[in-house]
Amino acid sequence: MGLLTLSMCGSATAAGKSLDIYLAPKGVDTASGLSADNPIVSLAKAQELVAEKARGYDEVRVLFAPGVYRGQGVEWRTFPGVWTRFMPARPGSAVVFDGQGGKQSVFFKALPSTPTRDSAPVSMKLEFTGLTFQRYCEALSFQSWSDEVRRPGGRDVVVRNSNFVDIGSKFDPVKRGNQPRGGCTAAVRLQGVGQGRIEGNSFKNIINLDIGETALKAYGRGHLHAIYISNMSQGNDIVGNKFDDFSGDPIRIRDQSDKNRISGNIFGSASDNTKPGDVHAISQWYCNDGVKACVQRQIARKECASEELELRDNRIEGRNVESYADRSQGKATCAK
Repeated sequence: MGLLTLSMCGSATAAGKSLDIYLAPKGVDTASGLSADNPIVSLAKAQELVAEKARGYDEVRVLFAPGVYRGQGVEWRTFPGVWTRFMPARPGSAVVFDGQGGKQSVFFKALPSTPTRDSAPVSMKLEFTGLTFQRYCEALSFQSWSDEVRRPGGRDVVVRNSNFVDIGSKFDPVKRGNQPRGGCTAAVRLQGVGQGRIEGNSFKNIINLDIGETALKAYGRGHLHAIYISNMSQGNDIVGNKFDDFSGDPIRIRDQSDKNRISGNIFGSASDNTKPGDVHAISQWYCNDGVKACVQRQIARKECASEELELRDNRIEGRNVESYADRSQGKATCAK
């Protein structure tokens, strides 16, 4: 493998004028949100303020007072062209987003406009630092993809020094009767999103239930990944993360997600219900005519293998975890 060139997008706070938006567990969305003394409580309201007030600023900081924020979930569609940074108001303080008590299975779903044949990827410029996410089906999902034109649509996201705990259908807060909703596939997802960096995070208890225990029967233990890089998500750095107690392959690459650099990650043990050979630390897969599940779900597109992956200095320190695996099936002609 060649030398690893690390992208440092969003690594430093921009100099200049910052729009600061303050949240607190006991804030109220009727407050201004523009000072620590008048905090709001929800990310939905924070998005409204960003959309309304970000023009003319060099960056936006969404600052969280310490404590537990329960039951939140947001579809984020506001990208003002400057970095929007989500972080504790006091560096090092404990800020926890807990899915229990809410109706949202996904904490944060970033959705820029759907790409077209002539569009350039949107610079999403989202950064999450020093936060904890727990008891969600999925935590952070960055999605910008169109099957029709087969083009990635987003870039520039950073997730660093954060904790992902108790993620997956085993912990999904949304219920159907006595069963978890299911359908959980990633703690952090990049779908059609490139030039990002996921660094220095901890992933623990990333577990789906068995298929028979969920309301959606297609997503069992092996279908959940801590980091899922798919649909032409290219040129991302996955560096220095730790994984422990997981039911599926912690890092999954899919469908022409080329030139991703994965280095210095540490993989602990798979969850107790897995067997030797069931779980690989890093794997790739793509949907094609040779995959029975793709045919059953009538996925018409022919996806592609991911190439030029750089894997360096990753370590397995736990039990029941194999190294890299190509789990592709069928080897059908892809859509390149």
